[in-house]
Amino acid sequence: DPLVPIKKRMFGPGFDTYIKTFTFYENFADNEAENNKLLISLRFIEYNGDLNLLLGYLSPTMKNLKEKGEVTRKIRLGPLSPENEKSMLAKLKLIAEKCLNKYPDTYDSDVKLLNEDKTLSFNKRNCIVFRSGEKKIYKHLMAMADIGLAILSKGGKGMDIDVENIAKGLPFELYITKYLIPLRSKKKQLFLKPFLLP
Repeated sequence: DPLVPIKKRMFGPGFDTYIKTFTFYENFADNEAENNKLLISLRFIEYNGDLNLLLGYLSPTMKNLKEKGEVTRKIRLGPLSPENEKSMLAKLKLIAEKCLNKYPDTYDSDVKLLNEDKTLSFNKRNCIVFRSGEKKIYKHLMAMADIGLAILSKGGKGMDIDVENIAKGLPFELYITKYLIPLRSKKKQLFLKPFLLP
């Protein structure tokens, strides 16, 4: 992306740290603000329009005392357009697939091991629980991206799925219902009110 150097200058010196460091929780609704940080950053990275329009979505620069006084900014950016959201979801899926493929074993093999191997030590069992939890989150991110891309690709019209209920009961149901379903009928850039991040 030729705009990355410009985006880095817009954001300031903390760009790489801010963009590459995330905590993502399995249940989107329980930790919406934290989970949105990842999606917001990917929207910013994937945006390829007039960058001047994004200036209002960056907080003023501030010193981050935890990071030895490094000047940072926060991004407050909701879905901009169906095209930007599709690009963000495709990038999210790619990242989740890469992370998931780094593990030598599958999520299903971890679950099987936890259920069947009664000889696992306490430490080994905890390690498998931890890594299977990470894999589960990556799988959910990939499913969220797939469903989101399906909804946005056809605008929800003429689909063989019930768009309103497709994510019912899934950990990312809030993202689909709050962000994607209202976005699916939009054609142009949307510049919504900036999100307030903690």
